[in-house]
Amino acid sequence: MLYDLREVKDQKEQVLDFIRSLPEQDVRDIGFLETTRNDVMLTLTESFADQAKLWEVGILSDGTLRILAVAAALLSVPEGSLVLVEEVDNGVHPSRVGTLLENIQRVARARKIRGLVTTHNPALLDAIPTEAIPDVVCCYRDPDAGDSRLIRLEDLDTYPELIAEGPLGRLMTKGILDRYLKDRTNAEQRCAQALEWIEMLKGGVRAPVRASQHDTPGVCLVLRPSPSGL
Repeated sequence: MLYDLREVKDQKEQVLDFIRSLPEQDVRDIGFLETTRNDVMLTLTESFADQAKLWEVGILSDGTLRILAVAAALLSVPEGSLVLVEEVDNGVHPSRVGTLLENIQRVARARKIRGLVTTHNPALLDAIPTEAIPDVVCCYRDPDAGDSRLIRLEDLDTYPELIAEGPLGRLMTKGILDRYLKDRTNAEQRCAQALEWIEMLKGGVRAPVRASQHDTPGVCLVLRPSPSGL
């Protein structure tokens, strides 16, 4: 797909725009070499200390290869397509996952692409635009049945209380998100628990903190051809 984008569809600059800000060095060019076996091998030219260095595909990191694959998928599918990417940020440095998400949004808006990407990365969760958080879909294991369930965050009865607890990435790492997903109490029961906690605090007793001992939930981000791109 990358060869077709560069050589046939003349979209090399679009690929470079997608990946240029993500590796540690500045990416100057993307190319291809023909091997003695008549195979075509991807190459990437990076600059470091004002010196250009050409790298063959076998030397590139898993994160760089994943970013190139995501770029190829988003730029090669027909406009209006649905694109699914599992664990979109595998191998990508946490400091760059926000930029990766911004690039995905930019291409999705420009090409009217709908998309679904999954992650377990708290850094990416913290990079989700505020307006897109209600549409985040969480996957978790039901504590009673043991099967996997999917739920949109805004569909949780306790969604306002959940979001008030802090950034989504922190809620995931602290087990707070998991606790809310598996909470089976109703509004009346939660009100009674809150009153009980208040009475305990009045009496100088430290309220217990419930900890989750279940699997970490996975998260799906729904990309839509909207102004936000998500």
